[in-house]
Amino acid sequence: MPLPAPAEDPQQMACAHFLNLLLYFVIAYPKIAELYPAQRFNFFMAVGIVYLAGAFISARRLSNTLFVSNILAAVSMLTLAVPLKCLPYHTSVVWCAEAAFLLAVGCAFERRVFRWLSAVISVVLCAKYLFFRCGSAGAVPVFGQQIAWLKFLSAWELLGAGACFFIHRRWQMKQMTAEEQPLTAGFAALAVIYLTFFLWLVTPRPGVTLVISLKRLRWGGGFFRGVVVSAVVCGGNHGDCRRAFLLD
Repeated sequence: MPLPAPAEDPQQMACAHFLNLLLYFVIAYPKIAELYPAQRFNFFMAVGIVYLAGAFISARRLSNTLFVSNILAAVSMLTLAVPLKCLPYHTSVVWCAEAAFLLAVGCAFERRVFRWLSAVISVVLCAKYLFFRCGSAGAVPVFGQQIAWLKFLSAWELLGAGACFFIHRRWQMKQMTAEEQPLTAGFAALAVIYLTFFLWLVTPRPGVTLVISLKRLRWGGGFFRGVVVSAVVCGGNHGDCRRAFLLD
């Protein structure tokens, strides 16, 4: 009498996916980097797209475990492909937009994996900003004005973290759940960090401005009140702030 076929275990298949990716990366990538260094970006993109297609197939088959496994692999490869094509400060700009996009997708389609991937990218981006801020990266032209990269990056990442905070807070209020409250607080904390550095860079009297704004910056609604107070303070010194923001 033949033995029954063993049932498929989604967790084992998910582990196999990661193991296949790891083995393929360890074996193939060093050879590609040595023989075809210009194709490293294409290698990461191709592998990421393959796993993205696998995530789409697993989602249609209602296999959530495999979907999460494929999405983790796809987003990891596509995210790591960016610094192979872009300069370090351009990479920060792309990753900031990617974090907001993943969070919006996760909230729109009720997929927790996207929301947590957005949080991970945001934390990595903040660490990169704090320790590798590209202060000597020159300037970027914006509407005919030359703006120092560090100031532009501070403003850009402040907008990104603020957008993430707003998106996740709106979604959490609709869902009426407190399970992901740390994410909302985390995005607010990142926005506070970027706002602090931005004000320090562009405000002629940063000490007074930071004391006023940081006293108003708390989780939740206090975040919005703090931004308003900071905007008012900067508005009162509009001319000086504008000259400080532009590249001297």
